[in-house]
Amino acid sequence: MEKFIAELIEPLLVESKIKSESSKLKKLLSKLKIPKSFWDNQQKLIHYLQSNPVILTQFLKLVGESKVVNEATEIKKVVGIYGGRFQPFGPHHKKTFEWLEKQVDDAYITTSDIKKPPKWPFNYKEKVRHMTKMGIPSNKIIKEKTPYVASNTLKKFDKDSTAVIYIFGAKDAGRLTSGKYFQDYKKNKNNLEPAWKHGYVLTAPHVSVKVGSKEISGTVMRNLLDPNTDPKPTPKLFKQAFDYFDKGIFKMMVNKFGKLSEDKGLLDRIDISKEINLIAEGGAYGHMSHPFDDKDLTFKDLKNIIEMGLGGQLSREDNVSEKLDGQNLMISWRDGNLIAARNKGHLKNAGKTALDTNGIISKFSGRGDIADAFGFAMKDLEKAISSLSDKQRDKIFMQGKAFMNLEVMWPKSANVINYDKAEIVFHGALEYDDSGTVVGEVKGSGRILQGMIQQVNQHIQKHYKIGKPVFLEVPKNQDFGAKKKGFISRLSKLQKHYALKDTDTLSMYHQSFWEEFIFNASKQFSYKIPTKVLKGLVKRWAFFDKKYGVRNMKKDIKNEDFLDWTLSTDKEDHSKMVKENIKPFEILFFEVGAEILKNITGYMAANPDEAIQKVRKSVKKAISDVRRGGDVKKLGTLKAQLDKLNAIGGLDAVVPSEGIVFKYKGNTYKFTGAFAPINQITGLIDF
Repeated sequence: MEKFIAELIEPLLVESKIKSESSKLKKLLSKLKIPKSFWDNQQKLIHYLQSNPVILTQFLKLVGESKVVNEATEIKKVVGIYGGRFQPFGPHHKKTFEWLEKQVDDAYITTSDIKKPPKWPFNYKEKVRHMTKMGIPSNKIIKEKTPYVASNTLKKFDKDSTAVIYIFGAKDAGRLTSGKYFQDYKKNKNNLEPAWKHGYVLTAPHVSVKVGSKEISGTVMRNLLDPNTDPKPTPKLFKQAFDYFDKGIFKMMVNKFGKLSEDKGLLDRIDISKEINLIAEGGAYGHMSHPFDDKDLTFKDLKNIIEMGLGGQLSREDNVSEKLDGQNLMISWRDGNLIAARNKGHLKNAGKTALDTNGIISKFSGRGDIADAFGFAMKDLEKAISSLSDKQRDKIFMQGKAFMNLEVMWPKSANVINYDKAEIVFHGALEYDDSGTVVGEVKGSGRILQGMIQQVNQHIQKHYKIGKPVFLEVPKNQDFGAKKKGFISRLSKLQKHYALKDTDTLSMYHQSFWEEFIFNASKQFSYKIPTKVLKGLVKRWAFFDKKYGVRNMKKDIKNEDFLDWTLSTDKEDHSKMVKENIKPFEILFFEVGAEILKNITGYMAANPDEAIQKVRKSVKKAISDVRRGGDVKKLGTLKAQLDKLNAIGGLDAVVPSEGIVFKYKGNTYKFTGAFAPINQITGLIDF
């Protein structure tokens, strides 16, 4: 037996003269918890294994697995990469790196030389100076243009026999594996391929390190180093956090974070909340917003909506109804005729210029199934509503001052969701003033109008059945506690990014983003930006208030370089930047919506399972057609929408509905889940 064990161990000990193999052997012995005193002595190790048959069995199994992996993949070295900005590098980062070293042959920290205060105050040399004091060897810290593309690090290794593993937190790891290059390490660990072909993603465990009573994070470390916060930074706190003290580094860090805090204070004093006039989304139709579209909602409001949605409490103010994916139409009744609004002008002056039935038929003439959908709907509605009394009609339509929002479901002109039935569903009526602005709501009007029509037996018409709103029961999520904690934690992280309070609005988040963007640019050009200029640019770029124009910029900005930057930036697509800024909220609320929608039953679709399969097929076809078509603009849109769809669960998040509509503080909002990105994707092949 002793000879047999020796024959197994001896080759490993011979190979251990090579650094990488030594690492593998030590990991093997460490994994089995064999005392280190036996590691370097063959005879002692053999005797130990012979005396512990259970450990011997595990040893033989691991040796066998190791040989199979090497022979199958021809990978001789596995390199681990821990990339990040590290502003600053903390004890939790160090522990994560030490964990990585135990997983691979060679581990490295990669970081960039980007220095952009206030978020990223340290350059590469300053980061290395700090990391080495914490015990990280300088040859293990590599400068990369992008921390997550380790091209400089991998140059020193053979390209065909080296595999690379990148470690990330759970959220980022999940997103990266959706591409072609990055693959899941655990699924491929027995068949690794060279780094030029694939990088492998491994989720690092959460590491908790406390200083005093607080768990270390980027924010906590910054506060520890900021002389403008309490407690003030001291050598004792610094050493407690970073496990060393160097007077020069301590002074450098405290000065940087103190200056940044002072600069941020200048931004905090800017208040333009009373000067901006946010443009409401939706135009003529009293459009229902996603929660993230309403910049007047506070972070507390957003948290309440998440909690109510997951907790099955969205019906507190009014019934929750299904948002239908049909053709939308706004109708009213004036001077004995049915009229319809297709734009805001049609709503003005009690629908004076709105279209009658013949006008709608003419407007959609020649458009095939869409023409039939609207034309038949107007004829059926005119016949049904004309059967009511003047008093009944005026109760709903107020002689053209109120317009009923309705959905037309015509199977041949279906959008994303196919309901397999011809039906008109009333949502509700809004009252407008002479300028076409919403001034009130006709409460319960959708249900009341359908009831009156059914009472006179006119709800079944030649082409359509006329129905009332589809009310839904929203159940409490089975994993309410965990889901609520996860979503609200992500929202709080966005809130804390700009140190916002629960009472601050989404508008303030939006404003803070632009303030920082402009302020950082002014610092790069050594320009002390006046409050007047900062206010003017924020209002112009963030809220599209053009009062502060190019003439003002040239007059007020005395720094030539910053003026050039300002004029150049003024020509960029600011609406695109706005969308990018709000994207984290968009994805978050799409995910919340998908979580709520998947637990609801009773959707209007005649065959829910069949409807889901049709949606999935149409999405796959659209993806294939767009990729085959090669249109660069469409490919860009496809990628952006696929990223959103994948972030909320991909095609598994599909439900047989566009979403739900609910009331919060008197306003109407919607949750649509996967529908929004799916609608954008399928729309790419329709136009």
